[in-house]
Formats: sequence, C-alpha cells, structure tokens
Amino acid sequence: MSVQNAYSKIKQNAILTMPKEELTYTLFDGAVKFLNQAIAAVDCGEKDYLRANELTIRAQNIVRELQVTLDRSYDVARGLADIYAYIYDLIVDANIKKDVEKLREARDLLRELRDVWKEAITSARKDARS
Repeated sequence: MSVQNAYSKIKQNAILTMPKEELTYTLFDGAVKFLNQAIAAVDCGEKDYLRANELTIRAQNIVRELQVTLDRSYDVARGLADIYAYIYDLIVDANIKKDVEKLREARDLLRELRDVWKEAITSARKDARS
C-alpha cells in the first residue's frame, strides 16, 4: 500500500467517525477553502477558468450537502435553508460569469457561518462539562 493510499484510508476513517457537528464544521471549512482557491484561479494573471470551475463545483456540492442534511424539525433550519440557497445561487452565477466579487461574497457568508458554528460547538461542549 502506498503512502498516499494509507493517508486516504486514515482520512476517510476520520471523516466516517467524526461527530456530526465536527463534520458540518469541516464542510464549511472545505467550501471556504475551495472558494479561496477558485478566487485565486480567476484572479491570477493566467486566469485558469477550468480550475476555477472545478473548485466552484466542489463548493457548490458542499453547499448542496449542507442543504439536504438540514434537520428541518428546527425553526432555524428554515432560515439556514434560505441562506444556503442564496449562497448556492451566488456560487453558480459566479461560476458562469467568473465573477470574483460573487465568489468572495459566497466565501464570506460561508466563513461567517463556519465561525458561528464553531462558537456553537465550543459553547455546547462547555455546557456539557458544566
């Protein structure tokens, strides 16, 4: 087994055993990372649109996953569903038009959601220890 295959197996097992709240944080973080890379691909001197397309699609897929896994039994899920739909549409439109400003807006919204999510995880853990 190659080192790369071993690393992939370890990474896959880590994701499969990760608590749901950590997985959600990881999804937010991944979407932010892909959008940062897409922005760089469009904004660079060479304008690598193929790479930007691949990266924005990865971010779109993450946002879609966040949408479909929402627990709609909570009131906050309705608001999140609207936010996710807006972000998804931003990413799709940005990808079509190679619009860096829309990519940045989507990234910033996802970054903000990620940070709030991290605060919620931290707060919940503190409450659980008390």
